[in-house]
Amino acid sequence: MSSDREEYDMVCQKAVTLIVDLCLHNSSLLDQDTCKDYLLLLSGHGSDRKALVAQKGQTEPKL
Repeated sequence: MSSDREEYDMVCQKAVTLIVDLCLHNSSLLDQDTCKDYLLLLSGHGSDRKALVAQKGQTEPKL
């Protein structure tokens, strides 16, 4: 069971890395405003994240 979780975590980490790379290289495959929001959320700036989520009219995900 633990190995399934580790494999899932590795897949998620690779996905996050891919999205970050695409965003940082201004890929035409992604919307740049979405990239800015994603990178801000990923950076973990607490008050900035809450403001961004509120601005988007969403609720923060429960982890």
